[in-house]
Amino acid sequence: MTYIIVTDIFGKTQALVNLCKNFSNTCIIVDPYKQKLMHFSNEEEAYVYFTSKVGLEKYTHILNQVLMQVQGEIKIFAFSMGASALWLLSQNRYKCTFIKTLCFYPSQIRHHLHINPKMHIEIIFPKREEHYNLSQIINKLKNKKNLTLFTSNYLHGFMNEHSRNFNKKECEKYQERYFSY
Repeated sequence: MTYIIVTDIFGKTQALVNLCKNFSNTCIIVDPYKQKLMHFSNEEEAYVYFTSKVGLEKYTHILNQVLMQVQGEIKIFAFSMGASALWLLSQNRYKCTFIKTLCFYPSQIRHHLHINPKMHIEIIFPKREEHYNLSQIINKLKNKKNLTLFTSNYLHGFMNEHSRNFNKKECEKYQERYFSY
């Protein structure tokens, strides 16, 4: 079993490195910054850097390159922009077998509602999104095959200690529930 963590715009962080140490099997962190630990002071700074230096299209390409090389069974956990990149690739077929595919708050999914995933994906949305009507997006997605939708009681970023919306208790709850080692 291989575990893959697909980061958000903050990229590889010490918290994700520590999370990977808990897995008894191989753990790969896919990030947009070539494995460099980034130190953004806030979401706005991270977003500006990500959009000007990488962007969703390039990040999707980075993730695709990793998925094309991985074989065997995998559990993949993707966050925000990383979850949006995974959504864009969910129509593809890969050599690996997706045992668990979990996407936390993939906000860019709203621009790609035409996608019909070939792998089973669980999406955990935040309780609301600042820039769009989340309930409209959920209504458009809810009847798609291979898709299970959940809504959290917390805001976008609740799993990331660098986010202003981080919620330690909720993060620990989801780690215990989904990140079975």
